[in-house]
Amino acid sequence: MQSAPTTEQKLSFRIIGSDKALYAPKETVTISCKIEQANVPVESLTLETLLFHHEKKVSSFQTKLLSRQGEEVQVLFPAPDPDFTGYLVRIQVVDEAGEVLAKDTCAIDVSSSFVKFPRYGYVCDYGPSLPAEDMIAQMNRYHINVIEYYDWHHLHHEPLPDSVSKDHLSDWTDWSGRTIHVDTLLRYIKAAKNRKMVNMAYNMIYAGTDSFFTDKEGRETPACCWRLFFKEGNPKGKGPFYFTMGNSPSHNGHLYFVNPLNPEWQTYIFAKENRALEVLGFDGWHGDTIGEFGEMTDASGNPLGYDEDGKPIYLVKQTYRSFLNAAKKALGKKYLSFNPVGAQGNEQANTSHTDVLYAEFWPWDRARDGELFNTYHSVLREVERSKEDSKSYSMDGVGKSLTVKAYINIDTKKDFMNDAAVLLMDAVTFAAGGGRLELGDGNHMLHAAYYP
Repeated sequence: MQSAPTTEQKLSFRIIGSDKALYAPKETVTISCKIEQANVPVESLTLETLLFHHEKKVSSFQTKLLSRQGEEVQVLFPAPDPDFTGYLVRIQVVDEAGEVLAKDTCAIDVSSSFVKFPRYGYVCDYGPSLPAEDMIAQMNRYHINVIEYYDWHHLHHEPLPDSVSKDHLSDWTDWSGRTIHVDTLLRYIKAAKNRKMVNMAYNMIYAGTDSFFTDKEGRETPACCWRLFFKEGNPKGKGPFYFTMGNSPSHNGHLYFVNPLNPEWQTYIFAKENRALEVLGFDGWHGDTIGEFGEMTDASGNPLGYDEDGKPIYLVKQTYRSFLNAAKKALGKKYLSFNPVGAQGNEQANTSHTDVLYAEFWPWDRARDGELFNTYHSVLREVERSKEDSKSYSMDGVGKSLTVKAYINIDTKKDFMNDAAVLLMDAVTFAAGGGRLELGDGNHMLHAAYYP
């Protein structure tokens, strides 16, 4: 916490930020600071850096000031040895008599991997000449260590245009006609990697737009055989399962859903995702869904597949574990995260080989015990259940941390969010051992399901 200048103070001091979102044990930590309004010779001052864990001091370092007033000064010290540990860093300005003239605090995460404590942010603006590096630096100040790149892609079934390669990079448009400027995207990714943030490429796990199912002559393509259909008697619809996104200049405004267990679809989409990750330098795939819409069949009216006991599968949420395990195997060393919308199928995701857990909550969906997700308690319980479910699938047997996406004041587009509601959701989620997806595009706050 920065000291507020008073008439008695001889200077003001602030921490600008750390250079990375996380550090490996013993890695060099660099924290930038600045001294201003100094009424004493700066060269006579020392910066004392104190590290605390659970309010106990674990180490201290001293740095003699050599810079002039108003210039940035960097404090360097080795990260402590214990892995997956967070520290409060207090830097204080001390004069020759040992008096503390000013102080400020920040934090560091000493972790060899982000998967233990994922802190999600997002990016959704890919306009030209954006200050991508500054936006990533701002997100780093919030200690975000993994970024969801929302709707960066061309089309859901063709995330990276076939015409784009490492040797031939060019801009492209998404389904709505919005231009994705590849230079902006690459600058985000490069800046994030420099700060040890993980870059996750967003895309649906089981969807394609109009042009995937109908060719230029209006004929059906082989992909039509992969589609999902409402099972007879499903009150939520008839025929192929699709969603209308909006007007599209390329006539790709509809999103048709396919059977996640179809082996041909899996082979197809895994290859497309791996190509995009390789060409653009993403670190992994952030898979998404549209939620649960009742019983479905494949294009021939058959079950979507069969479970471990040989029972037919008609609910899409029951396909997730098998799909995710196949996806993780196909991705190799790349990361995989997944959003079972409404926390429907969370049990399947929790017991899969996804690297991190993530769920988007809606108040009309229900938990496994029937409780609606319309209270803070219901979200807290799902975070706790996810950690318990995933113990055997976590790196340390403790369980995985669920990242919660829940839109505060979603129906209020023009006014400010309710601060108390935001803070209470954060407190509930963090106390249960989870995380939040809410900050992105620099210092913006998410409150709508379609980010742009």
